[in-house]
Amino acid sequence: MTASVFPDSETHGLSGKDLAIALAVVLPLAAIIAPYRSVHLPQLFILGVALFGGFWCIRMAVVDVEQLLFVFLLYIPFQKVLPGDFGGFAKAVNFTNVFLLLLFMGWLARKHSGVDTAPPRRWTLLDSAVVVFLATTSLCVAAQSLRETQEIRYELFSDLKGWLTPFVAYFLVTAIGSSTKTVKKMLLAVLVTTSMIGLLGVKEFWIDMGGATRHNLEEVRIEVTSGPSNLGAFFAYYLPYLVALWLSNIWRIGYWAFVFPLVWCMDALRTTFSRGAALAFLAGVLAIVWKRSKIAFVLVAMVAAAVVQSGEISLPYGVFGRMTETYNPSRPGSSVSEKLDTSAKKRLVIWEGGLQMVREHPYFGVGYGRFPREIGRYKPEVAGMDPHNNFLKIASEMGIPALVSFAFLMAMCFWRGYRLYGKVEDPLVKAMLLGYIGSVVGLIVANLFGSRLDSDEITTQFWAMTGGVIIVERFCRARSDSAAEGEGGNESA
Repeated sequence: MTASVFPDSETHGLSGKDLAIALAVVLPLAAIIAPYRSVHLPQLFILGVALFGGFWCIRMAVVDVEQLLFVFLLYIPFQKVLPGDFGGFAKAVNFTNVFLLLLFMGWLARKHSGVDTAPPRRWTLLDSAVVVFLATTSLCVAAQSLRETQEIRYELFSDLKGWLTPFVAYFLVTAIGSSTKTVKKMLLAVLVTTSMIGLLGVKEFWIDMGGATRHNLEEVRIEVTSGPSNLGAFFAYYLPYLVALWLSNIWRIGYWAFVFPLVWCMDALRTTFSRGAALAFLAGVLAIVWKRSKIAFVLVAMVAAAVVQSGEISLPYGVFGRMTETYNPSRPGSSVSEKLDTSAKKRLVIWEGGLQMVREHPYFGVGYGRFPREIGRYKPEVAGMDPHNNFLKIASEMGIPALVSFAFLMAMCFWRGYRLYGKVEDPLVKAMLLGYIGSVVGLIVANLFGSRLDSDEITTQFWAMTGGVIIVERFCRARSDSAAEGEGGNESA
């Protein structure tokens, strides 16, 4: 019998071969990143990899496009530091775009071969929400490009790529996925990449940077993929899947092995010193606990309330760094804002100026990407700064209608996962949906403190998993329709 990835895997449809493929892809990527330097692979090496790996990927696209999707999701979190720049001879040619093109070609080949056995694709309200948001974003970006230069610039497509790539992955997943095994392999990709990036973070902080022996912890904020704040958001998005898988099987001894990657990933999250990401992960975990067990949620809330009321919370700076300095009641002043640290105060100033910007430009915003240039008109002391809030960024740069479309999209994502959770029986799919609920909450909260939805290296897996939710819904509908037809046939008989 094939080795199991999970205990009782005969019901899961995953095997040791799937894990071996995941490690075969991720371990070399991690080995290149591990020295923590800017990686610029020689052009000849990249062309060689493209030549040999390209033939393999083309064959996979034709023979098993779902396997190619699996490999793509294993690669995408590393694409920021390993983009595959082919020497500049073609600006649009990089590993990510090649993967997307091959996935599209593979889907077309399978479609025309007549071997597609998946239930028919049905347009959903979530699809509509995605299209409306994408249309709004694209129009605003194009309008800003024309407003500034009266022509379509190449940079326009670069700006759009960060927004569009994750959604292209969403539609490809919904088109390619032919069974729930596709979703399970996508979950495996998320678990493996998250665990590996967490391990790289632990190595960077404790071995390469000296860890807590450093006096100024700001100098040892880990990055790994694309900056400490983005890395924190990455963990807020995807650690909930590890939490959900463990909590869903907490009474099974075999699943306690997942505690190890969970612990080292949480340590890596801590050493990003991203306060927003830590709060986002906590919110995601609470959403998971609420959905899993209302009684457990109440008990956790009671314990937390008791700790807060005791006034005995004391986090050492040597471990938690700037997170312990956010609020200090001994600082001079009477208001809460005066007792915040400089970074938190600055964010409040930025948000206040951003709200003024929205009030003056409520319908179309000030123009995509113009927030740093415009904020100085409202708050000179923070001129040139990012809004540090994706909701404010959308509203100020693209207008309130764009914000409404985005909020509706997030609500649809949460509702889809929440509603489907009670309709599936497969334990691994059920755990995936539970993790997805926490992931949506983590993404929403993380983007209250940063503007990271246009970072495709950390967002693509989220939208791919959203596509996975649509696949699960499709099979639930097919099962319901089949049951209804069966009942109708029995009544006719």
